[in-house]
Amino acid sequence: MIDEVVTQLLSHDDDATPVDLATPTAVDDAPPQAPEPDATEELDATDEPDATDEPDATEDPEESPEIEESPSIFEDSAAPSRPPEDRVRVRCYRIREGWQILTGSEIAATLGPPGIFVGGLAILCVLAIFDLTENPLHVHPWAQPAAFAALGLMALLPLVRRWRPMWHGARLRIIARGEVEEEADLRATDARLILDRTSWPITDLRNVELNRWESPEDLTLGWVLTIDPPYHAPVHLMTFDPEPEVWRASRVPRIECPDDAWQLPPAEFDAIHTTLLEHRPQTSAAS
Repeated sequence: MIDEVVTQLLSHDDDATPVDLATPTAVDDAPPQAPEPDATEELDATDEPDATDEPDATEDPEESPEIEESPSIFEDSAAPSRPPEDRVRVRCYRIREGWQILTGSEIAATLGPPGIFVGGLAILCVLAIFDLTENPLHVHPWAQPAAFAALGLMALLPLVRRWRPMWHGARLRIIARGEVEEEADLRATDARLILDRTSWPITDLRNVELNRWESPEDLTLGWVLTIDPPYHAPVHLMTFDPEPEVWRASRVPRIECPDDAWQLPPAEFDAIHTTLLEHRPQTSAAS
């Protein structure tokens, strides 16, 4: 059975035409399929870039105009400059006569005694209306004159002490003349003298004068530096002298120490004086 099948296969292969491997097969002879349309061909003609807008490739790149770049905010030139370093910085203070806001305890200490007396009489008079007690103005003959005296004292004391009302924001305050203690930062750089929130160029200071002062009451000695800035009242800086021998041997003029002088330590006082003399014209510096 098997031999007959093999014989038939061999006879069938002899009748078949030989197949050349170099020639295309029946599959290769099939007509090629049409290529798929490109997606770019389906675009509308209006969406295609205009050929006139494209740069000419034949142009020399050196002939194209140069575009100036705007400076960046992150460059060093745009960064803020560092503030000048302080050669001297000190906390100074002074005690001078000026206006100060009175506290509630100060007002109560002044107006409290006559106010309590008048208030007590007023309460007793109200109670007498409801027959709860006797009227003190009818029972005691001295009550009425004392009440008028207390009222007059309450009106006279603010005038004697020169009290004045003043609006401090939305609140009504009472101010009075007295000794006011002030504190401020005094700084000196190579170019400016700074006192609290006011500063002046050192070269614009009209006068810098050093003088001596002496207090015969407590036998203290010291120095005072008078600075005359433009468009400002003269500024006085004072200090105590730790070396009386130097003070007595000095030929600097002697004056009375101003009441509104700012007090600072001797070392910082000398440093500020030296800084002002170094950075001011020699013709206008006086020491």
